[in-house]
Amino acid sequence: MAMESEAVLAVARVYDKPSKRHRTRCIRRALSLMEQNVESLPEIVEAYNTELHLEMSGADSEVIRSVSNGKAEFIPLYTKYMQHVLNSHEIRAGVNSLRALRDTRIAHNDAASCVGPTWDALNLLIKKAQCFVGVVGWAFFSTVYVNNNAYLLSSDAQRPARSLRRLAKLLHQGRSQ
Repeated sequence: MAMESEAVLAVARVYDKPSKRHRTRCIRRALSLMEQNVESLPEIVEAYNTELHLEMSGADSEVIRSVSNGKAEFIPLYTKYMQHVLNSHEIRAGVNSLRALRDTRIAHNDAASCVGPTWDALNLLIKKAQCFVGVVGWAFFSTVYVNNNAYLLSSDAQRPARSLRRLAKLLHQGRSQ
C-alpha cells in the first residue's frame, strides 16, 4: 500500500496547480516559467529530435513546425498546446480522481469510500508527464529522456527494486539453511 500511496502522491504533485503561497513543482508552473523566461532559455539546438519527439507525442503540426523557427515562436505555441492537453477531459478526469484519492484516503486517512483512478489512468498521466520532460530535455538541454517511446530514467528507477528483491531472496534462502 505504501508504494501505491507514494505513486499517487508523486503523480498528483506533478499535476498540481501552481500555488501563490508555495513554489509548486508541477507541469503548469514549468510552462509558466518557460513563458516568463523565454529570453533566458537557450536556443533550441536539437530541433530534429525535438520535432520527432513532438510528433511521436501527438503534438499539433503547428507546434512541430515552430521548433525550427526558434524558441520565441515555439514556447508560446507549445505552452498553449500543453495547456490544452492538461485541460482535456481525459487528463482532468484522471487528475480529479487522483486528487480525490490523495485528499481523502491518503492525506487525511479518511475511511470513507473513495474511488481513485485506474492504473491505466495513472499510467496515462505518467506518460504525458514523461512526454513533457522529453520535449523540454531535447529542446533546451540537448538531453534524451525519451527514446522510441521509452522513458530512459525508468530503468534507473527499477535498479534499486531489483537489488532489493535479490537481497530479500538471499536473506530468505539464508534463513531456510
